[in-house]
Amino acid sequence: MPYWVAGIAAIVFGFAAGVLIERVALRPLHNAPLLSIVTVFVALMIIIQSAAGLLFGHESHSFASPFEAWSPWARACCRGVTPEFHRHEGEMKHAESQQAA
Repeated sequence: MPYWVAGIAAIVFGFAAGVLIERVALRPLHNAPLLSIVTVFVALMIIIQSAAGLLFGHESHSFASPFEAWSPWARACCRGVTPEFHRHEGEMKHAESQQAA
């Protein structure tokens, strides 16, 4: 599945899951004591994390970035840093290491 389709699908799924959880688990607790609401949130967190672990595994997996095909300048802009800054920063580090020697 392409990254952008998967991203939109994840947003739609997250919204639908949030509405379902709010209607089923949280709305009945509207007038409940605060500790009850906190307990339900912690239980939901544990259930969701365990379900995700069962579906996808508990190990971390890496995958290719959708931005690797972009130019170096475009990739740097996506990170909020321009290539000139990296070059300047590298020159400064090189100059500092020469001064220290």
